[in-house]
Amino acid sequence: MPPFLLGTRAIATLPLHAAGSIAAFSGLRVCPVPVELGRYAVLLLWRRTADNPWMRHVIHDAFRTALPDASP
Repeated sequence: MPPFLLGTRAIATLPLHAAGSIAAFSGLRVCPVPVELGRYAVLLLWRRTADNPWMRHVIHDAFRTALPDASP
């Protein structure tokens, strides 16, 4: 994303942790969002042909830890 934003007046809206990581190496700034964005869905999609129950469980648990208030 930085190559598309650097040198322009464009903005991008990202989760704070992602914006901070990108800003740390790109020279871009992180600013508060001027409007309430509300909640948004986080979805996990998995191809059946690449199914790995153990890995699916690990990823599911990581999301649950990071987003404890999310709906199942």
